[in-house]
Amino acid sequence: MRRFLVLLLMAVSFSNVALAQNYSIKAYAVRGAYLDKNHHFTKFGGIYPTGVTLGLEFPSAQQKPWQSYLNNPTVGVGLSGYDFGNDILGNCLAVYPYILLDAIDTEYFQMRFKIAGGLGYVTETWYTQEGETSKEYYSDESNTVFGSPFNIYLNAGVNLNVPVSKSLAFGAEFGYFHLSNGRTAMPNVGMNTIYGSVGLTTTIASETKKAPVNFPDLPYGWALNVTGSAGTHQAWMDEAKYLISTLHVGPVYHVNNWYAI
Repeated sequence: MRRFLVLLLMAVSFSNVALAQNYSIKAYAVRGAYLDKNHHFTKFGGIYPTGVTLGLEFPSAQQKPWQSYLNNPTVGVGLSGYDFGNDILGNCLAVYPYILLDAIDTEYFQMRFKIAGGLGYVTETWYTQEGETSKEYYSDESNTVFGSPFNIYLNAGVNLNVPVSKSLAFGAEFGYFHLSNGRTAMPNVGMNTIYGSVGLTTTIASETKKAPVNFPDLPYGWALNVTGSAGTHQAWMDEAKYLISTLHVGPVYHVNNWYAI
């Protein structure tokens, strides 16, 4: 945890000198509730994840075409630490980039939609427990939620800000996050959590002022979208892993600067 905080402070210092633009630092306290109501969670009783989220954000400087096309969003990198509420489930540290898309932006209130995706490390898995076999899958003392220490972290939410001064804002966020390894290792029940968080955001203004740049609209027309992926899959703890892959090819039509069919 200490190393990640040092890296975050280094990134702040670098951004002030090299990027010469406004940036914000946020700190939120988080409390959540598990959406999964099956035996894999209910066997632990009434538990709730709690934690802290730190963020380093860069508001749009209106200097790049993609910023203009997405209505000048804010981008950032987040660091979240969670206590899952039970020693068998352990703790988690997640690192992820995210984007905040403006919905309401006034002098006294901002509402933005958050989309994030990154990597989460959990301290306890099925394999950190002694003597676990497939016969213990439904045991009350087994961690069937995570089958590997590294998992995909996906997050979506609504971020609210109420400025109290030019450099300080009170904030809240309500959302959902998912944590699992995509069945690259079993067991993989995964975790689905809704959460609420509150905290403060401080903004450091750059001394360098740049005039906004206007960009032409994207050419509205047809394009070919090609997407491929590859990974591994495991059906059960006692079985071998095997390679999986996908390929998607399809035409898309750009309706406007940010949406295509």
